[in-house]
Amino acid sequence: MGTLERIRQTSPYLLAVFAIIFIAFFVVSDMDPNTLGRSGNMVEEIAIVNDEAISYKDFEVKARKLEEQQRDAKRYNPNAQEPNSTQIRLQLFNQLVDETLLRQEAVKAGANVTEGALLDVMLENPPQEVRQIFTDSTGNFNIALYKTYVTHPEEAYKGLSAQDKAERLRVFREYFISVQQNVETQLLVSNIQSLVATAGTIVSPLYAQECIKDDTVSANVAYVLFDANAIKDEDVKVSEDEIKKYYEAHKEFYEQREQRQIKYATFPIVASHNDSLAADKKVKKLYENLVNAKTEGKLDSVFAERVRDNVSEVFDYTPINQLDPRFAAVLTGIPAGDFAGPIPTQDGFHFYKLSDRRTTTNEEVKASHILIKFGDDKAAAKKKIDEIYAKTKTGDFAELAKEFSQDGSASQGGDLGFFKRGQMVKEFEDAAFAAKAGDITAPIETMYGYHIIKVEEKKSEDVEEISYSDITIKPQISKLARKQTVRMANEIVNLVNEKGMSLESAMKKVLPTPTKPNETPFFTNDRNVPGFMSPYITVASFQQEVKQAFGPWEDENIGYVIAQVVAERKAGIATLADKREEITAILKHSKKLDMVKAQAEKALADLKSKGGNLTAMRADSTSGVKFAENVKNNGSVPQLGRDFAFTQKAVTLPTGQISPIIRGERGYYIMQVETRNDFTAPAFKSISRDEFTKYAKNGQSMAFNMWYAKLKELATIEDKRIEIYGTNF
Repeated sequence: MGTLERIRQTSPYLLAVFAIIFIAFFVVSDMDPNTLGRSGNMVEEIAIVNDEAISYKDFEVKARKLEEQQRDAKRYNPNAQEPNSTQIRLQLFNQLVDETLLRQEAVKAGANVTEGALLDVMLENPPQEVRQIFTDSTGNFNIALYKTYVTHPEEAYKGLSAQDKAERLRVFREYFISVQQNVETQLLVSNIQSLVATAGTIVSPLYAQECIKDDTVSANVAYVLFDANAIKDEDVKVSEDEIKKYYEAHKEFYEQREQRQIKYATFPIVASHNDSLAADKKVKKLYENLVNAKTEGKLDSVFAERVRDNVSEVFDYTPINQLDPRFAAVLTGIPAGDFAGPIPTQDGFHFYKLSDRRTTTNEEVKASHILIKFGDDKAAAKKKIDEIYAKTKTGDFAELAKEFSQDGSASQGGDLGFFKRGQMVKEFEDAAFAAKAGDITAPIETMYGYHIIKVEEKKSEDVEEISYSDITIKPQISKLARKQTVRMANEIVNLVNEKGMSLESAMKKVLPTPTKPNETPFFTNDRNVPGFMSPYITVASFQQEVKQAFGPWEDENIGYVIAQVVAERKAGIATLADKREEITAILKHSKKLDMVKAQAEKALADLKSKGGNLTAMRADSTSGVKFAENVKNNGSVPQLGRDFAFTQKAVTLPTGQISPIIRGERGYYIMQVETRNDFTAPAFKSISRDEFTKYAKNGQSMAFNMWYAKLKELATIEDKRIEIYGTNF
């Protein structure tokens, strides 16, 4: 019997608290989330990927766990984002689809996970969710205790009845297998990533030399551009025969995925006339109450009472320069203790009360840091940060940050820029503001890990601050107003689907003042529809036939929305009709380039006949000579945009000479390289292992991303979220 199988059958014994945690976990997982579906049908899976189902129950368990983790993070760090249920489920859905596809490919490729590799992780380096149960208050993971309870079941639950012992064993056994399956999936995914990346990239010495050259060489270039875009489209004619000829010559490159195009109409959720009248009465009554209270010297208490009764906020001392200028002008124009309002805005009517004003000193710190995360071994992280701290005594802080820091700021030498109080976690803030400019703090601990902070600069200024209260009265949009909006939207959808009307025609029939629907460009099913954040619209669009309408659904930014699928493009080679506009633009641009070529040739001849020099000419603002600084061979030209022809010539033309005319993407160029830091390629033996590793990783990443994009394109993915959530995802 394999060791892992023995563990599966005999090791599910842990501390009582361990079992309680797991029992709670499985009680949650045994809840049936299918009852959340909008229909009465039970939905067993949230997606089917190449005939493999992703369980809806498992999906919901994982989503709830992620929500709880975000709530925990918010409790410990007030600056953390509020948990967003919709966003969590969106990210988790994409993650599980990706993992399923990669796991399927790993199995096909034979990139299997061996029992030994799985055992190594489960016994020697278990996932964090397991480790934390055996981690003491100092952050140390007791691996010996963990192994004892996993491999020696006889040590657990002594004194328990046979029934209790069996139940706790069952709970842990199920949990342990679940964790193991997740680990196995992660290892499979890692295996296929390595396999694809390694197979797709070989870094030769010549390639590494060219990469180093592209990263190193830069040139300063004077140039004249003969811009093809200066010619108007109407001055260029393209014939139908030219379009057809170009299409036939290039159609093998016009392979496309299935696409949809929709038209959509929006219905803002606005207050009805009666809703607005009710709000006006409330505003008038509040104003009268505040005026009377001010006269009677009771404004403070009455305003505070109304704050509790209305949509309101009480603001502590806030710098005036951080307020909306319109409100700042109102608040600074009244004495402390007085009120102003009603002030109409787009979101309602505001009443402000100024509580106090003061002048305070605003401190800011400019700092850099080095972060070492706790990872799976807090003690090792502490040892490492102490070693780095010792190096800061003599080493360059920025270089140490680039080498060791595990924060996104590492590439900038750990630079965090200026920050004020309240922008960092408390431990970090206290250390930074307590230090002097030039100081490097000893390692400090925060929820993110261990930090070393270097204070670069400190500054302070006097700032006027005010504390105030804001009462906002908004028209309360009644259920009746919402129902009327939804009724009109549904009526339009029904006319489209049942009477075969266009969206425009149906809107004209139903709405007293119809607007023109919006039209999207064509889109594929792996992207959100332009203008919308929710994937619902994309999924729904691909579930409809052409000319069908769907909706309404509610968009929090614009109200209710309905849409009609107006066109589709089938997967395969794009038709001439689909590519006509694109081909016409290509041919017109090519002809424009031909038209400016004569201008470039004449200008070059004049320049040479006069012994001209672009470097000297660029001092004259009327000469048309421009200057590009620090041009590298990466296709990007400062102030001009993308043009590989330009950047390639910038690093190869002889310095100081006037170039021949050069055809680029934007137009024709005459160039003169003023200066360049030319580069001698290092010998193969001189290229460091780190350089090879860097370029290998870049190549591997590109190879994997290209491979995976194609894999996902060819996959059959059945998305069932509409059946479960309706429009709410």
